[in-house]
Amino acid sequence: PYVYGESYPIRQFYFPVEKPDCYYIHDLCVKKSFRHINIGTQLFTKIIELQKFPICLTAVQNSQNFWSKLGFIVNKEIEYCNKSAYYMTYNK
Repeated sequence: PYVYGESYPIRQFYFPVEKPDCYYIHDLCVKKSFRHINIGTQLFTKIIELQKFPICLTAVQNSQNFWSKLGFIVNKEIEYCNKSAYYMTYNK
């Protein structure tokens, strides 16, 4: 759980926030040799089943196309770790 509109700082320990209002996906990694069997999509589908808040993430390394296919929308382009990234949200 995290704060809607905010990207979680990278390379820091997670500290719970007082009033979370979104689920923040920090990372979703699938080994390259398994990417053809839709494991990422299956993992995200499970997250949706448990969803109580909007889901947010920061799309890096050109991953915004993957997330867009799952229903995420770009809210803003940002700089993250000195690189271009996209803050994206998903609302059921």
